[in-house]
Amino acid sequence: MRAPVRYLATLLLLALVAATSCFGANEQSATESRLKAFLVDKLGEDAQGIRVTVVKGKATLTGEVERRATEELAKEVALAYPGISRVKNDIDLAKGETVEQAVGGELSDGKLESTVKGALVDEMGRRGFSLEVEAVEGVVCLRGTVPDEARRKIALDATRKVGGVKEVIDLISVAK
Repeated sequence: MRAPVRYLATLLLLALVAATSCFGANEQSATESRLKAFLVDKLGEDAQGIRVTVVKGKATLTGEVERRATEELAKEVALAYPGISRVKNDIDLAKGETVEQAVGGELSDGKLESTVKGALVDEMGRRGFSLEVEAVEGVVCLRGTVPDEARRKIALDATRKVGGVKEVIDLISVAK
């Protein structure tokens, strides 16, 4: 009589373990899908080529994109997604760059970042230092937290006024 009870208990335990792992897989899959949609929303259709894997708050981004801005800014966008604390960016650029193109691009990106950071500090004072600025090919990404919606708008407006800024990706959150 004890054998059937043990058998049923074992089956029940296996069913519980299977259900728990399926729930975890479904939750992970949903997080990956939502993060991918967030990337496409912020970076545009080029981000459709990005594959997303999330494990314990770490996102791994792979795939191939056309724009250098999408490739480089994907990490910043993913870090702004709730629950993501680390990002490994393994995205490839579809068309390769020469060393000269890469170095020239990095230099102009760095100059634009510095100019935007200066404009933020001019407009917002010390609060401007709390925002991270990343620029790639005229696309500027702002990430961080400001105390209210008015300062968020000031930051976005100040960035848009800087010469060379073609697009602004808003990842600014307002403190609650």
